[in-house]
Amino acid sequence: MYYNENKTQMEIADEFQTTRFKVAKWLQLARDEQIVEIIIHSPNVRCSKIEKKLKEYFGLNHVLVLNSQNVPHQDLIKQIGVLAAEHLTKVIKKDTVVGVCWGKSIHSCISQVKPNNFLPITVVQLLGDMIKENRMVESKQLTNMLATKYNGKFKYLNLPLYINDAELREKILS
Repeated sequence: MYYNENKTQMEIADEFQTTRFKVAKWLQLARDEQIVEIIIHSPNVRCSKIEKKLKEYFGLNHVLVLNSQNVPHQDLIKQIGVLAAEHLTKVIKKDTVVGVCWGKSIHSCISQVKPNNFLPITVVQLLGDMIKENRMVESKQLTNMLATKYNGKFKYLNLPLYINDAELREKILS
């Protein structure tokens, strides 16, 4: 009622013949129990001056820099993911080959990707695997996740990230 019907706590209290204090407690309990989740959608504010300088200095075609000054630390990875996903969705076209590595930022980006339609793309794992606590941020899972969103193909690099044996490393590279 408070969230869906825009009623005040006092109006709800009157309807249930209770106090506004109890209604406030119920609302807090709903948030604590994650029945209600409050999400503030702040716009991705970019740093266009820094983007321009980086673009010119390195001769790049596309540069995105998120202004993180007003982004709470716990939301930073998600906001980076949103910005990256918006860009990725714009640049992926039919028959695009996308290389994927691993990490929380890459996971955040791929999680936020919302393709407009299925495209025949190929997603390629760029790095070998390293066992992580959170398998969702590993390159194989992320490669599959992005390919699945587009109903595309994926190719794994079935190697470890590090190979300590020099002889074995040379055999693999040759």
